[in-house]
Amino acid sequence: IFLNGYFIYLDGIFSIFVGVLIIYEAIIFSRKGISKLLGESLPDEKMGILHDIFSRNGVKAHDIMIHDYGNRKIITLHIDLDSSISAGEAHSIASNVENDIRDRLGMDATVHVDTYDVNLSNRVELDFREIIKSFPEIKGYRDFEIYSSSRGPHADVFLYFDPGITLEKMEEISNSLEKLFIKKYGIRLFTH
Repeated sequence: IFLNGYFIYLDGIFSIFVGVLIIYEAIIFSRKGISKLLGESLPDEKMGILHDIFSRNGVKAHDIMIHDYGNRKIITLHIDLDSSISAGEAHSIASNVENDIRDRLGMDATVHVDTYDVNLSNRVELDFREIIKSFPEIKGYRDFEIYSSSRGPHADVFLYFDPGITLEKMEEISNSLEKLFIKKYGIRLFTH
């Protein structure tokens, strides 16, 4: 107010500054809200309880997210079950996991069942261990599983690479493994 007589553009400059500040705050506020709706990872203490629930029910779980709808929070997740069990058994296991989550965490849960072939997975994993020995850049792996789907089986594995390897070399090795699996087993391999 006092400087406006000396600087005629000062009011316009401050208006632009306030407008930019409002836009910035709106973006930050919207991102937080949208992130909660689309899903976020759970805090460590709740993940510990979930892992206990999974082990009690004899399942592995992945893609765990919490969706916050204000007064209602919903956990979504996928569990891995042997493809040889019946649909009724799979439904029962998924329901038990959902009920345990509701009882222990006070949240609703939606459980999606992924199936995999345990026997095929074990046989192919033994071959996979031998195959990766020819790649000294691969230092280990975890969670090797073969899933059944409408398009046929596919393998999923998390690889540990030497920290000094380039991203280009990692991609090259992953592509080589994927091509080898399709040729040898007719199974698509997804590496992570």
